[in-house]
Amino acid sequence: MIMNDEVNVFFACNDRYVDYLYSAINSMMKNTLSPERVKIHVLYSVFAKETMEVIRELADVDFIEINDSLFDKFPAMQNSGKETYYRYLIPVVFPYAKKCIYLDCDVVFKGDVCDLWAVDLRGNMLGASEDVYEYMKGNKQHLGMTSFYFNAGVLLFDNGRWRENDMSLKLFQENLELLGKISWADQDVLNLVFHNRTTLIPAGWNITTGMCDEFNRNNVQGFFYSRDEIQEALANPKLIHYTGIKPHENGCTHSLKGEWAVYQRTNYAKKKKT
Repeated sequence: MIMNDEVNVFFACNDRYVDYLYSAINSMMKNTLSPERVKIHVLYSVFAKETMEVIRELADVDFIEINDSLFDKFPAMQNSGKETYYRYLIPVVFPYAKKCIYLDCDVVFKGDVCDLWAVDLRGNMLGASEDVYEYMKGNKQHLGMTSFYFNAGVLLFDNGRWRENDMSLKLFQENLELLGKISWADQDVLNLVFHNRTTLIPAGWNITTGMCDEFNRNNVQGFFYSRDEIQEALANPKLIHYTGIKPHENGCTHSLKGEWAVYQRTNYAKKKKT
């Protein structure tokens, strides 16, 4: 039985991304005051059992196997593979929860995930943060959008209404219709399907590398977030998102790249070398 106050959090990845998943879950559980409310689910098609056990050292994680052939017609993304599309299926594979969070693996929590879950969607089916990245202004124009263009790596959604409105089917259909016409795969699809039906969540809940770069260049004009909102988010981060180059790689420009090391799986990394 699913309780109304359960905080159901979903990731989608394969075991090549276990280091990122570990840091994401580790930071989430260490920064929540109510760990008993948090229920974590990982959508996967390839994940070694021994690697699952590494993740389960952090929390009681539910691994849900997905038939990857459902996405045979969709292009694989360089950094995330077909797993990036699995979020479409959350209302199908987990119909019980009323409200859910979807997260990319390359995130680190500094705030309480329960506070993210509690953000008011104000009647919309989806909550997300603006993708503060200069390139996305042109992409938004190409898509014909008038509202903000959001980053799909942190999503808060009304699972019940997604299911009632067959949003999984609509996302599949839209994705098929847009093949070869869009640049950012499922992120573009989600933005188009939920255009003018998405609540802008506080900037601190998705501090991307692009947001840091544009702020440091003093180039945050023309976005829905104000400069003051972005400055406040960077000063009091809730959720850090390492888009693009990752924090352990040369060239990472995220202002908060040092936070990832606090939660990485150093002990397990040592075991792998022996």
